[in-house]
Amino acid sequence: MLTPDDEDLLRATVLPALDRHHLSLLLHGLRTFQAIAARADAPPDLPDRSSLEAWVADQPALAGDPGFQEAFVEQLCRLRDPLRTIAARVGVPPLDLGGDALLAWVRERVDARLSPLAASPPREASSPPPG
Repeated sequence: MLTPDDEDLLRATVLPALDRHHLSLLLHGLRTFQAIAARADAPPDLPDRSSLEAWVADQPALAGDPGFQEAFVEQLCRLRDPLRTIAARVGVPPLDLGGDALLAWVRERVDARLSPLAASPPREASSPPPG
């Protein structure tokens, strides 16, 4: 469900592997939510759990694997809060987010995580213990 622009964004990023994976999950989740919201009867917000369960149950590729369906719904549910947080920061509804906003948020988190390391003074070589 990723767009060609999403795929280009993922290929071009120089994020650490785990953070690139997180960005990929956010993008996949966002695009899935947008696909669900594109249905005529869908509300204009991120779908609730029952809407996710109904949508997943209607996907032929997921038929016959209830364990995967449940895991997928759970993963999508966990993506709602970060997407709402990102949307609030940029001042748009969650379904209007784009890949650039997600990338900026992931980069901020990487920078915040790594900045204490960059600010730390270099370690001095320690002398061997006496004796």
